[in-house]
Amino acid sequence: WYDDANEKLLARWRKKGKDAALIKGHPLLTNWGAVLQDTFYLLFQHEDLINAYEECYLSPPTTQTLLGKIQEDLFYSHREKNSPLELSALADGSFTISACYTPAREVEALYNYLVKHVDEGSEEGVSPRDIVVMVSDIDAYAPYIRAVFDTAPYSFPYTIADEKIDSSDSAFAALEALLRLHDDNFTAEAVLQLLDFTSIRERFGIQELTLIRKAVSSAAFRFGMEGKNEDDSVYLSCSNALRRLMFGICMSGDEPHSFGDHEFYPVEMVEGSDALPLVRFCHFAEVLMASIKERAKARSVAEWGVYVEGVINNFLFREGEEGKECALLLRQVEKTVGWDGLLEEEVSYEVFTFSFLKTLGNETRQHAYVSKGITFCSLIPMRSIPFKVVALLGMNMGQFPRNEALLGFNLMERERRRGDRHVKANDKQLFLDTLLSAQEKLYISYIGRSSKDNSLIPPSSLVDELLNYLEDRTAEPELVRKTLVVEHPLHSFSKKYN
Repeated sequence: WYDDANEKLLARWRKKGKDAALIKGHPLLTNWGAVLQDTFYLLFQHEDLINAYEECYLSPPTTQTLLGKIQEDLFYSHREKNSPLELSALADGSFTISACYTPAREVEALYNYLVKHVDEGSEEGVSPRDIVVMVSDIDAYAPYIRAVFDTAPYSFPYTIADEKIDSSDSAFAALEALLRLHDDNFTAEAVLQLLDFTSIRERFGIQELTLIRKAVSSAAFRFGMEGKNEDDSVYLSCSNALRRLMFGICMSGDEPHSFGDHEFYPVEMVEGSDALPLVRFCHFAEVLMASIKERAKARSVAEWGVYVEGVINNFLFREGEEGKECALLLRQVEKTVGWDGLLEEEVSYEVFTFSFLKTLGNETRQHAYVSKGITFCSLIPMRSIPFKVVALLGMNMGQFPRNEALLGFNLMERERRRGDRHVKANDKQLFLDTLLSAQEKLYISYIGRSSKDNSLIPPSSLVDELLNYLEDRTAEPELVRKTLVVEHPLHSFSKKYN
């Protein structure tokens, strides 16, 4: 079929007055499979170099369902229309399209769909591990996925792959905040903001944030680790505040105490076991200041890598989900330092962190793909392995397939050749691969109406093409979209669900 042409190419030939000798192929194959066509063309240009052919057995798709009939047409590249699809085939549930108002509603509708079909398919052996959900923008949908699936009454095990590791309350974000904190920006608010990260709080067992904020304010910690006697900034430093807090816990009275050549007054706030949160905070602050002081001298990249590993081990919680993130971070540190670690030249801390954080921020959680339960992942090549249930989220107009930015200096764009990378063609191939990888159910979701004015929003052009193809194969085309496309209300508590 890689010699077949789509209707667009045939029309171009006719317009030029040339004999359209090309064979008109399956509309979906020829429109979406251009990347594979180019690959076959380039491969068989050197056919004489291929000295061994081995046929791989492929079981043809079943024709018992609507999804199976679509896949059969693609499998055999049927060029002519087969027998028209019956209305009962459209309503068999193997292929569903959901139109929602917001990404959050997309995820809620997906959850309800999965609960229904896992419950119905339990006798057939459908488990969460047999489900993959591919998302056009995994970073945008990840918070909604966690919000819905973590609080739902029926719990599904799941993993999110390909998500960037710099989300707001992740181990990476905590590590970045720790590494960006130094003596020049060591303020009370910056230190307290570190306790907003779950992994840091749990590592030091800190819970009473309100008490700690009140104590920091009472101890007059404003900025700086040690401060200077010359400008009296020592009295506003973290070290002085910690001494006042610890002396206030250990003893009572209004008498001043001396440390070096300056005096301070203890801050009495709590005593006994109630002082434990303040003791833990003081320990955290001492470890933090000691870590920052270690950055004073230049080191090799490998030595800075060891330093970062020490920060991870000292400040981040190492059990449960946070522990998995820390293990990932340690692997990424080793990978990122990697080749640079061979350099023996010493660099300053500022030079190292500028490069290190930039590189680490581009890493994703690829390790989580097909690890347990439902897999949420991005639409990227080589991910379309067979699953019983395949779902696609974010199939919105203008977002998928992606359009490549036109650059004036891109000479490849002016004279495109077979095999040149093309983002839009790659996305079409991904959609085709995903359609073929669904074994039993295919679920597609998109933003179908505006949440502001309720206006209709068309789906991705690929979804439209698929619906148009089904309309051509149906005796009553006007019923295709009414049967397959489910329009969900704006709110999950709508009476439509009753």
